[in-house]
Amino acid sequence: MQEACLRLPKQVLIDRTNRIREALVANSQARQLPEEMWTKPEEDTPYLYPYIAEVQKEWADRAAFRCRIPTSLDTLFSLLKPK
Repeated sequence: MQEACLRLPKQVLIDRTNRIREALVANSQARQLPEEMWTKPEEDTPYLYPYIAEVQKEWADRAAFRCRIPTSLDTLFSLLKPK
């Protein structure tokens, strides 16, 4: 999540932070947000999902690449010997 949030456009991140801040303040004061401040279902979009998927794909690619890297010199030399 942290990595995905770092990749958000600046304005989207500011809007997200403001929504979270407002929710935390309302929760700490034990009050509900006024209905006009609620996010409508048609306005609610999964804006973070594409960034999460991108990060997960990159991390999977890195893990796959690391699995191919020899962990010791003996392994490396055995790969270089002609068969």
